[in-house]
Amino acid sequence: MIPNHVLILGCPKTGKIRIADWLSEDEKLENINAESHSGLILKTRLRTNYYSTDLNILIDEFPSERSNINTNDSLKFNELKLWYEEFKTVECKELRDVLDGLIFTVNLDSDSTDYISQSLSLISDLKDFMKSESDNDIFFIISAISEQKVPFEDVEDIAISNGLEFIYFNESGTNEFKEKVGKDRIKEILETHEWKNIDLGNDDYENHKMQKLDDMRTMLIESEDGSHQMDFTTVLDKLQIAKGKADSISDISEREKYAKTVIGEIIDYI
Repeated sequence: MIPNHVLILGCPKTGKIRIADWLSEDEKLENINAESHSGLILKTRLRTNYYSTDLNILIDEFPSERSNINTNDSLKFNELKLWYEEFKTVECKELRDVLDGLIFTVNLDSDSTDYISQSLSLISDLKDFMKSESDNDIFFIISAISEQKVPFEDVEDIAISNGLEFIYFNESGTNEFKEKVGKDRIKEILETHEWKNIDLGNDDYENHKMQKLDDMRTMLIESEDGSHQMDFTTVLDKLQIAKGKADSISDISEREKYAKTVIGEIIDYI
């Protein structure tokens, strides 16, 4: 099978290897060059109840030499801009065309809010650029780590204002609305993504969703006599949170795409 590709990009010490290892069921990155994590590739296989797919997790890093790890935020952002300009060139078009997703990583302990704000604005520009040159359905994730759990709401707001989804990798499990958070949310995004190349299992994924819709319709009809019960409050709460996030996305097409993703996830949830 032709593999799908996800790129993880960030400065040193921002959790790139941790994300790659978390997403891989079978393989782990070993014998890593201490001088640079650029150019690493982890080949794995993503499996769900409905399909499986080969996945190449690509890792890139700036600055390219890890000896410059202690550069200040201004220099780090300049390095990111250099990477950005190179990635937009014709020479990188082939790589852009095969990407299904990009995960940009930051460290809440060492990266300032100004640096993160500038960086996420640039990543948002990259998202717009890639959307303008291709119809590919590509996801963008902002993943943050820290040594100990710290408040992250300000950075999350910056991501949302740039039309990007923020995930705090230190977290896992579900929140009070039964939504997956942290590292589990990253895996959920990959599992619900519409990959270019997949192996279907015994049940077609889209047929499964349509069956879920039919089941929901039946439950709505029959719930009047108490023959079925359904936790509508949780579903409505999930929709309310999603509406708040959608309202912060200014681009109409991006808002519609986000709404479609949420609906698909709710169908899987119920």
